[in-house]
Amino acid sequence: MTADEALTFVELSLKGRSLTRVEQSVFVGVWQGLSYSEIAKQTGYDAGYIKLVSHKLWHLLTETFGEKVTKNTVQNLIRRQMQGKNQIYRQLLLI
Repeated sequence: MTADEALTFVELSLKGRSLTRVEQSVFVGVWQGLSYSEIAKQTGYDAGYIKLVSHKLWHLLTETFGEKVTKNTVQNLIRRQMQGKNQIYRQLLLI
C-alpha cells in the first residue's frame, strides 16, 4: 500500500474533516519512514512544529480508529483498519 492510498483511506475515515497540508505531509513522511526532522526539512517547517502537528494528528487518528496511534504503529493500524473495512464491504456486497 502506498502512502497516498493510506492517506486517502484516513481522510475518508475522518467523515467530513480533511487533514491540513502539514498534517498530510507528516502522515506521508512518517509512512515513508522519515524522521520528524527530515519532514521538517522537506516541508520548510520547524522540527518542533512538526512534532506538535504529529502529536495532534496521532490523537485525531486515535479518536477516529479507537486504537492508540503513534509514529511507530500507524502503518500496522491503517493496514488492519483497511483490511477490516474491505471485509465489511465484501460482506455487504454478498447480502
